[in-house]
Amino acid sequence: MAKYIMAPMSNRKTTEGNVPYYPRVLIEHRTNSEEIAQMLSKYTSFTKGDILGVISALGEVIASELVAGHAVYLDGIGRFSPSLKLKDGVEPEQEHKEGHRNANSIEFYSINFRPSKELVNICNVKGELTRAKIHKSDPMNSTLEDRYQMAINYIKASGFLKVRDYVDLTGLSRNRASQELRELKDRGSLGGRGGGSHVVYILPDTTK
Repeated sequence: MAKYIMAPMSNRKTTEGNVPYYPRVLIEHRTNSEEIAQMLSKYTSFTKGDILGVISALGEVIASELVAGHAVYLDGIGRFSPSLKLKDGVEPEQEHKEGHRNANSIEFYSINFRPSKELVNICNVKGELTRAKIHKSDPMNSTLEDRYQMAINYIKASGFLKVRDYVDLTGLSRNRASQELRELKDRGSLGGRGGGSHVVYILPDTTK
């Protein structure tokens, strides 16, 4: 049974000026390839090793198709498509100004995934939900450790944390929230992706 939390959407407000809360799944476990292969081996004639080999090859094939400019659709699973960004330090093109960005200034940034309707329907048929509350913090009565644990719980639920999410959770000012998250990242308590105003915080890399 999956648990969910009600997370703030600080970029939206009700007509009364309040921040609305929407449901998000609380991620309590990350199922890896070996676990998937073990489960699939129980329902097929393939060994766990065979399935791990297919998973590895599938990743290579999908990547080859994406870099060829193809979107990849897997029946019953969903659609994969690539996204691009300018490399760090490269200024964007501007209308009515000279200068064009060539391929050397652009890189693959992420892979977009859109689930199939079949996959979503299966989740709705099989899934049961129960609420797991995460309370907002009072900045006058909370410690850094309290706020850090809230950040970790939020990241487990949504996959990442933005500065505005941390503001909503903790009640801190934006400047203090941004500084606190940077300090947590610098000491290795949080991971991070992106930079500047686009940075998002993730779980720390425990393999280092």
